[in-house]
Order: sequence, then structure tokens, then C-alpha cells
Amino acid sequence: MKPFQKHAVTALVVMAIISGLIAYGAWLDLSTNTYIAVGWIVLLILLLVAGNRYISRFLDKVLPWKKYTSLRFAIHVLLSLVYSLLCLNISYYTFKVAFTEDPPTPYQITVMNGFGLMLVLAVILIYFSIYILKAWRRSTLEGERLQKETIKSELQALRTHLDPHFLFNNLNILDALIEKDPKAARHFLTRFSEVYRFLLKKKDAELITLTEELDFLQAYLFLIQTRFNDNVQVHMHVCKAHRDMSLPPLALQILIENCLKHNMIDEDSPLHINIISRKDGYISVSNNLRPREHKLPGTGTGLENIRNRYSYFTDRNVNIQTHEGQYIVDIPLIEVEEI
Repeated sequence: MKPFQKHAVTALVVMAIISGLIAYGAWLDLSTNTYIAVGWIVLLILLLVAGNRYISRFLDKVLPWKKYTSLRFAIHVLLSLVYSLLCLNISYYTFKVAFTEDPPTPYQITVMNGFGLMLVLAVILIYFSIYILKAWRRSTLEGERLQKETIKSELQALRTHLDPHFLFNNLNILDALIEKDPKAARHFLTRFSEVYRFLLKKKDAELITLTEELDFLQAYLFLIQTRFNDNVQVHMHVCKAHRDMSLPPLALQILIENCLKHNMIDEDSPLHINIISRKDGYISVSNNLRPREHKLPGTGTGLENIRNRYSYFTDRNVNIQTHEGQYIVDIPLIEVEEI
């Protein structure tokens, strides 16, 4: 239902309630003061609902719950209390002066604020209880979705690295190195085992630090560059301040894998891959575009998988663009405090 329709329905319901009260009051022969009290209560409820809804939406933008949980709670309660008590006092004073002969006395104001404060606190408590219940349900559903996405990512990564072609190519390289350069063969085998060790060690992790991802990437890129030599050139510029920030496991590896899968690789025109961390808290993976004439088989879910996993931890987007012959994917780095 659109906002206008919601407000229209609300107005009709309020009018129906007021009409019903007026009819009921006429039947009971209620006094004028009773009508005034009912009108004041109805107006007060509308002001409180509309105003507190606006406060909630405004704070969702400037102080999102995920990032500023404690501060958001304190400011939300304070603003709701101040606004609600202002509405209570202003509307009461206005109705009292406009529709009665006597202005409100200090005693009436004190009693009204005392009961009003208890009522407002009770409403705020109910609101946050409902919100927390909804957030818990949403978090449970998102957790299940994230678990499915993580499992899908693990299976995709394992499928990639356990693919017969991947194993065959790397075992061929290892076989050649054993005879040609045993020392290089041992180094290659060490890196080869690091790739699988990382997959087994981090298979249940939802987030890892950028340092951990880059350490794994070094082992993975060693295998790639041993196979392709200088035909694949990877350049990294990562700020030290960003290394303690986090991201989903294998995010960078999936992006590099996409570069290799969708571009031609030859010595006449090497594939250049750049990994750069930016001041705005994003890390950018870009490559020069050299599209393959015949695409390699794949699931096509790598980028979608990254997007889905990120959506669980942050509202910032995964951005994809093509600019001046470069294919660029920007993924946000996550601070643990955000979650």
C-alpha cells in the first residue's frame, strides 16, 4: 500500500471512530467536556503516531541501528520523550484555553505530565519490544540466507580449486619443476597446500580481515603467475590502515578468478589486475578488458554471491562499472563495529 493510501485509510478510520463516539455520546447524552476530551485524545494520538514515525525514519538515515546501536537507542528515547511531552502539554493547553473557561492550573499540568510520562514510557517500551522482535526475526532469516550463500561460496570455491583442469595444470607444473628445479618445486607445493589449508580453515568464517585475505591471495596468485608467467600481472596498493578491516572470505579471489575467466591471456597483451584500497573504505579490483571470444563454462554467480553476502553486513553497495577500457568492481571494507 502506498503512503498516500495508508494516510487516507488512517484518516477514514479516525473519522469513523470520532463519528461513532459522537453518535454514542449523543445517545448517552454526554456533556460538552466529554467531547472536548475525546477530541483532544484523538488529536494527541495522531500527533504522537505521526511524529514518532518521522523521528524513527529520520534516525534510520543519520544513526542506523547496525552502526550506532547504543547511541541510537539513547537519542531515540530522548527525542520521543521530549516530542511526546511537548505534544501533550501544547495540545492540552490549547484545548483547555480554546474550549473551556478556565486555564490549566499548575496541579493539572503536574498530574497530566506525570501520567503522560508513564504512558509515553510504556508506549516506547512496547515500540522497542516490537522492533527488537521484528529485528530478531529478520536477523534469523538473514542469518539462514547468509549461511546458504556462504555454503554456496564454499562449494563454488572448492569446485574451482578441485576442478580437474585446475589440479591437472598445477600438477603438471609441479611435475616439471621437480625435475627442473627441486627448490622451486618445494616452494610451489608449499603455496599449493596453503590454498587448500585456507579453504579448510576459513570455510565456516563469515568475515575475515583484509590481511588474511591478502595472505591467501599471495598463495593463490603464486600458482596463477607460475602458470601464466608475466602474462598475468597483479599490482597491489593496500593502505596499512585498511588491513584490519574485514570482508567476506574469498571475495577478492572470486573477483580475480572472474578476471581470468572472462579475458584472453597471452604474452602479446598481458592481463593487468589492480587491487587498490581507497580512502572511502572501499577496495577496488580492476583489469584491462580483453574479452574472450568463447566464454569458459561457469555458474555466473560469483558477483551475485558477493553482493548477497555483503548485504547481510552493510548497507553499502558492491559497485560494478566499465570505464576507459577497464572493468572495475568496488567492494566495501567492513569495520567490526558496524555489525
